Amino acid sequence: ATPAAFSAGRTWNHRIACPGSAEAAAETVRPFVEEVHIVDGGTIDCRLDPARTACAKVVEALVRSGIAVESVAFHPSWAAQLLAPRSP
Repeated sequence: ATPAAFSAGRTWNHRIACPGSAEAAAETVRPFVEEVHIVDGGTIDCRLDPARTACAKVVEALVRSGIAVESVAFHPSWAAQLLAPRSP
């Protein structure tokens, strides 16, 4: 299974490391994600619906904006999010 295989509206949390660019990264991804939070100066957490926007498109938007992306990962892991109860 892949996250995109789930119904529209099912969101997933991702952590994106973009050293020294968290504020610019948050503003760049805001139109593509359901929610974005700055963790620290080089890290953002975002929640996205892959039926609306693929994670790869979010990374592409960052790179096209000149923001270096060091890593992207589900946070917590995809399996943990799958098993966690969903909040309304």
